[in-house]
This record gives sequence, C-alpha cells and structure tokens, in this order.
Amino acid sequence: MILLDTHALLWAFGAPKKLGKRLVQKIESERATFYSPLSVFESNLLFLKGRLATPPANLDQMAQQLGILELPYDHAAAAEGMQFQQLLGTDPFDWMLVAQAKSAGFDFYTADMRLLSLGQPFIKDATR
Repeated sequence: MILLDTHALLWAFGAPKKLGKRLVQKIESERATFYSPLSVFESNLLFLKGRLATPPANLDQMAQQLGILELPYDHAAAAEGMQFQQLLGTDPFDWMLVAQAKSAGFDFYTADMRLLSLGQPFIKDATR
C-alpha cells in the first residue's frame, strides 16, 4: 500500500502530471492509496506561509473523490519516529510521515531528495 507525501497528495489533486508514471501505475494497481491527516495540517501551514496560492479546503472530499483514504496517525507511528533520529532538526512533518509509513508497512512516495537519500527501501520517488 501507499502513503503519499504532502506534495504528492497536492499534485494528485491539482497537478497530476507531476506524478511519475511508475507512481501512477502503482496507485492504479494497489488495493488502496492513503494520505495522512498530517498532510492536511502541513498544507494549511504552507498556505499561511504563502507557499500555496489557495487554501487547501476540502482535502478530505477531494481525496475521497480520487479514492485516496485517510491513514490515522497513531501511537505506533509516533513511536516509530525514534528509528529516524537522523531527521532531527528537519521538517517535523517529513519525520512524522516517514515514521507513519514505516509503522504501517506502506511505501512512502515523496519528491524530497533528503528523504529519498535516507536509503530506506520503502521511501520512493514520486516523480518517477
């Protein structure tokens, strides 16, 4: 199964051509694709910081229309974060999303080169 990074989720809604062909094929062939409620919070912050032109209203409804399900953030995901201490001092949303994907046993699709360079096999390039 798949967990999308915040930017990959936003691309799925507004700029699907930014998603790589392999990711699109994976989404089409998987039983389910997920987003995190953390991405809702992060996208709101991106808007408030001026990095998104419009507020990301109704992300849950847009996700539902695309068949993307919400993966709740739980205690196991929070505890898994200890396995990624090398992310200390970086974007906490990235850290939490990586931990959430690892905890759930999902592939995590991102375009963030820092995360891709961690050498974790479950972290995959969303642009390929």
